[in-house]
Amino acid sequence: MAKMTNIYHWEKQKQSKQPVEKQYIFSVVPKQLSSPFFAVVEQGCLDRARKMPNVQCWYNGTMALDVEGQAQLIRDLVYQGVDGIAIAIAEAYSPITNAAISYAMSTGVPVITFDSDAPDSERLTYIGTDNYAFGSALGKVLLQIDPTGGYYGIITTKATNAIQRETGLRDRLAGSNWIEHPSGPGDCEENEIKAIQKMKEFAQYPEFKAILPVISVPMQNSTLWENFIDANFGITTVGADALPHQMDLLNRGYVTGLVGQVPFQMGSRTMEVLLAH
Repeated sequence: MAKMTNIYHWEKQKQSKQPVEKQYIFSVVPKQLSSPFFAVVEQGCLDRARKMPNVQCWYNGTMALDVEGQAQLIRDLVYQGVDGIAIAIAEAYSPITNAAISYAMSTGVPVITFDSDAPDSERLTYIGTDNYAFGSALGKVLLQIDPTGGYYGIITTKATNAIQRETGLRDRLAGSNWIEHPSGPGDCEENEIKAIQKMKEFAQYPEFKAILPVISVPMQNSTLWENFIDANFGITTVGADALPHQMDLLNRGYVTGLVGQVPFQMGSRTMEVLLAH
């Protein structure tokens, strides 16, 4: 009887003349699925979508950093029929990514960026941190911790947000007692193992006094990070983001300072902005 009742209600809805509200599927595409930062973005996306009766959040991406794979995914999502795409750009000013965004926009699928922008693309808008100010804040924290200065190195990537943070950091430290070491910056390619290796290369120079990762990647693997700090405890570290595992490292003295963001709200906002478009 329960089964017949369900069928009856479905038939009534089918025959109803009430307009059916359009259902939207929005895809959130991170730089890479393996990042704890973007896992929090996913939580924000899913949480907001659950509170919107006509919205679904699809979280899709490549497991590791893959510029070509990300560009192809945009095209695949358009083919699959999504109603909008929010993407954290893997590499700044990538022609293949910009072409994929243009393709999506030409089909009527709105594209926005978050966390890492593609300012030279046809994307509609950007959601995220003022990355120049974020980099400046990293420099401010370093100056508060140790104004005496010395040589410092930057751990970064080729993403837009990282490049803008580098600029903000350098501008903040300009004129201070801190000098960027000529061996940097170190591009970790969004890989925590490569990031720690770059840090080890920096630490080989006895004059190094500080390392500033402008992205959270070097701290993704707490064990690798702790091992580096144990071997180089005299080096000041000021890092990007304040995820739970990073706060644990801070509380246990395994990082000197952190500058945080709000990835949950970032994910939530993508759903609202895409629906508005």
